[in-house]
Amino acid sequence: MAARTGRSVQNRFLCFAVALLIVSPAINSVQADVISLEFSGTYDTFGQTVFGLSGSAVPFDYTMTYDTSLNTSSLIIPAGAIIDGYTFGDSFYGYSASGITALNLTFGSQTWTAADLIPITPSGGYTADIWFNTDLSTATPTRTWLVADISSPTPLAPCYYLCELQIGGGFSGFEKVVMFDTRSFIVDGLSLPGISSKVVISSVPESVPELKTSVMMITALGLLGLVGGRWSGKPG
Repeated sequence: MAARTGRSVQNRFLCFAVALLIVSPAINSVQADVISLEFSGTYDTFGQTVFGLSGSAVPFDYTMTYDTSLNTSSLIIPAGAIIDGYTFGDSFYGYSASGITALNLTFGSQTWTAADLIPITPSGGYTADIWFNTDLSTATPTRTWLVADISSPTPLAPCYYLCELQIGGGFSGFEKVVMFDTRSFIVDGLSLPGISSKVVISSVPESVPELKTSVMMITALGLLGLVGGRWSGKPG
């Protein structure tokens, strides 16, 4: 009777382990991706002083950590799509500011926050806080469209009426919509804008434990326990 009960428990545990193996891919498929993005390059301020800095090659380095599970936009406009008579020359992937978990947009004496991001509508009423030309969870973007703007700041210094940072950019006209710009612009409302020759975008996936890995480990331990139980039940 005891042996039969032991076999019954082992069979139930084996069924449970198999069930975990079956559902683990489904659990893994909904995991979130956390990506660290870096936007770097140099500005030419054309002899002006912008936020306390000047020069023909003033370095900048902006960073953003993004959690795709917090994205409330999820807009995808594939290249070649036609909306309101406009053909999209690039793929547009929209993201909301709610997915930003860390942000560093500081140049000289000026800092912008996620609250300063301005929603951008390339065409057809499709609006997102940030646009990239790729899915962040699958590839590093090469183009972006991000605008941070502080209008009528209080106090006015260091801006006169506008503190604006634009990384990348886009254009809608002549029946086309493209994410054309890989440069960055910075404006303090007093002098000529600082313009970068090119923005280099790099990304590093954060190390987030996968649920699938955890489930597989638990299952493996369970199977080892099952085998060990069977061996311990054999006569010596």
